[in-house]
Amino acid sequence: MHSKLSTSLDMEYIALFPVPTATHIIHDQIVRTVKALEQLVKEQVALNQDVGQIEAVPEYIRLEHEIDRLVFQAFGLSDAEIGTINKKLNAFYGESPEEQDMVLEEDEGN
Repeated sequence: MHSKLSTSLDMEYIALFPVPTATHIIHDQIVRTVKALEQLVKEQVALNQDVGQIEAVPEYIRLEHEIDRLVFQAFGLSDAEIGTINKKLNAFYGESPEEQDMVLEEDEGN
């Protein structure tokens, strides 16, 4: 289980990332959403679902997108910056332009 934003990186690169001080509201929303995601994964594992199946569950996808949205908000990113990040991540993960457009449309709806 990992968000596209939590891809493994070398420590030397991670140290370069600015770490925002999230408001208590954003912090609490992130914590609640992560806990909901963890609970969903536990439930799916209990049903003998493998990682690929769990990551395809609509609620899992919704929670992942919500976490990403909250992180973007914590960093104060503009819509253009978010669009650039999403396009780069989708290209990295080999998603088609149609899939990229779907993700961007979903993010714009939030």
